[in-house]
Amino acid sequence: MPNPLPIRNRRSLKSLAALLIAMLIAVPAFAQSTVSLLTGHVPPQLLEGTAKLVGHYNPSQKLRLVVGIRPPHQAEEEQFLTDLQTKGSPEFHHFLSADEWNSRFASSFSVCAGLLQAAFWLNFPISD
Repeated sequence: MPNPLPIRNRRSLKSLAALLIAMLIAVPAFAQSTVSLLTGHVPPQLLEGTAKLVGHYNPSQKLRLVVGIRPPHQAEEEQFLTDLQTKGSPEFHHFLSADEWNSRFASSFSVCAGLLQAAFWLNFPISD
């Protein structure tokens, strides 16, 4: 049975799968500690193989993929924000510079660099 997807779309899907795999390989420490399994986002007809093809994907359309990085110190960040606003707290109104904030709460450079490197390697355009 011939593959219902045109060659261009199959390449796009293979590239997308390769990007996701490369991101997991590029940052193994990040991937092992914070990967979350997404459930409920794939229609059951697709999982069961009963979905009907209604048309091919228009290759001139953009397919956007958003990758989010979970904050590595979210509980500490939330506590700091609470303390920052609590009178009597040692952190009350002790605001941080951007560099101080990043050194305490941001994802490591290697995590971000690994994701970007994987995307560039697969020739995926990056936007803010």
